[in-house]
Amino acid sequence: MARYAEKEVRFNVMAIVGDRLAEAERRTARLVRVRQAVLDRLSGKADIEPEVAVEVPSGHEELQAKMHSVEAELASLQGEVQVSFRGPSSLQGEVQVDDPVMGASEWSPPLTRGGQEEQDKRQRWADENVRRRFNYVPLLFNALRLLAERGELAPLVERARTLKPMNQPSGS
Repeated sequence: MARYAEKEVRFNVMAIVGDRLAEAERRTARLVRVRQAVLDRLSGKADIEPEVAVEVPSGHEELQAKMHSVEAELASLQGEVQVSFRGPSSLQGEVQVDDPVMGASEWSPPLTRGGQEEQDKRQRWADENVRRRFNYVPLLFNALRLLAERGELAPLVERARTLKPMNQPSGS
């Protein structure tokens, strides 16, 4: 075991934090609802979800600004999102979404870059847990038994004994 200097201080800092994946999904879902409410208000629909209606302004200029801010926040959450808003000068007050597959009402954001990283990390954790919990003793026992049956175990043991002194440091 490594020895520490007398004046050296080592410690671990741990914290209990919320689920980052769930938080990213909640933020993305809220932004998508706000985005849809802005699209609805720009297209003239009167009924908007009450929980996001507070966040949606009423004026056309404010709606454009809100759309830009929502898309910027979505883009920051998701990396590069292929969505853009064109203002009234090019569309005479209409909203258009650059999405070759889906229209504006069916748009759903891709998984956030952070969300994908979180899922990848959790998959690595699950794989490590499977490897950690697996009982390798029967596998090793059978491998040694098969080597012994073939007559290959004794030469491997002798080779390991001859290599052992060469691999050890001279101070031991």
